[in-house]
Amino acid sequence: MTQKKTPIQERLERYRSGLPSESTQKRRRVSRMLLFVNLIILVGIILIFKMPEQPTYFSTGISYGGIHYRVSLSRNQHKSYMISLSLTGEAETAATHRYRGGVAAVSFTHGATVVMKTVLGANVASVSLPPGENRNFTLTINEEPLKTFALNHPELLVPPRKAFLFSKTQHIPLEVKTTFNTETPVTITMNINYEVP
Repeated sequence: MTQKKTPIQERLERYRSGLPSESTQKRRRVSRMLLFVNLIILVGIILIFKMPEQPTYFSTGISYGGIHYRVSLSRNQHKSYMISLSLTGEAETAATHRYRGGVAAVSFTHGATVVMKTVLGANVASVSLPPGENRNFTLTINEEPLKTFALNHPELLVPPRKAFLFSKTQHIPLEVKTTFNTETPVTITMNINYEVP
């Protein structure tokens, strides 16, 4: 007949054979699981708060008289807006356009209110583009008129949208009208959300 071992004898045997006690094994399993869960949460928090801000980008284009006009508005890392105009020759032969008062007049409007105007390619009287060739014009926008408009019209601000961890900044919906000052002027528009700093 075998004798039943006492708890002390069982522990001594486990100790002599190099095995941890049963209660220690359970504690280790739980503590390892907690450490793993904490590491996952920590990595998630770091990724969320270190995530780079998505750049703001709006674009529209039109083909006219053998040249493709593309207007883009973007916000860079320094939080300043840049507007660019890209002209690409699309005709089988060189296309030439003449301009009066710059290549394009750009105006930022809210309804019937003109908030700001600027000109791209102010000193350019004409452009001749062979097929596939590009010509670019860029301008950093002076945002003071836009900021002043936002401060003077707080009722137009769209409040920030709440999200789980992030919220979008407040903005004013604006329409950007670009008029190409060709012999027969052409206007294209794009709607943007001007983020109020």
